[in-house]
Amino acid sequence: MKRARRTQLVLAFLAQFSIVMSSALEARVQVQPSTPKLENDLRRAAERGEVKLVQDLANAGVNVNAPDNRGRTALHLASMKGEAAVIAALLGTANIDATDSDGRTPLMLAADGAHLAVVRLLVARGAQLETKDRRGVTALGLARSRSADVSAEIQSAIEKQRAKEEGERYLALLGQSQ
Repeated sequence: MKRARRTQLVLAFLAQFSIVMSSALEARVQVQPSTPKLENDLRRAAERGEVKLVQDLANAGVNVNAPDNRGRTALHLASMKGEAAVIAALLGTANIDATDSDGRTPLMLAADGAHLAVVRLLVARGAQLETKDRRGVTALGLARSRSADVSAEIQSAIEKQRAKEEGERYLALLGQSQ
C-alpha cells in the first residue's frame, strides 16, 4: 500500500510540474535555454507524452537533441513509448537519426517497441532504414521479433527506397549514354 501511495504522490507532483511549467512559459517567463535541468524536463515530458510542454520547452529554446546519460534524446524516449504526437512535434528540429550509447536510432526503438504509428511517422519523415546498432542489428531485425505489422512496414519502406535508388542509377546511366 505504501508503494501505491508513493506512486500516486509522484504522479500528482509530475502533473503539477507540467501545469506550472506550461503556465510559466505561457506567461513569457524568461527561461534560460538548454540548461541540463530543462533538457531533462523536456526528455521526461516527451517520454510521458506531454505534447504541449514539449512544444513550449522547444519553443523556449531548450535543446531537443540533448542526450541523457545513455545518449537518448527526447525523440528516442518518445519513440520507445510510442508517443506519436510528441514525435510529430519534435521532428521539425530533432535529429531523426541520432544514435544512443547502444547505437540505436529512434526508429530502432520504435520498432523494438512495436509502435507501428511511430514507425510509419519516422519512415515517412526520412529516417535511415538500414542503420545498424552496436550489435549489428537493424530496425527491421528488431521488428521481426516483435511485430509482423511493423516488420512489414519497414521491409516495404526498404524495398521502395531500393527501387528508387535503382531507378535513379538507371536514369543517370541513360543520361551518360546520350
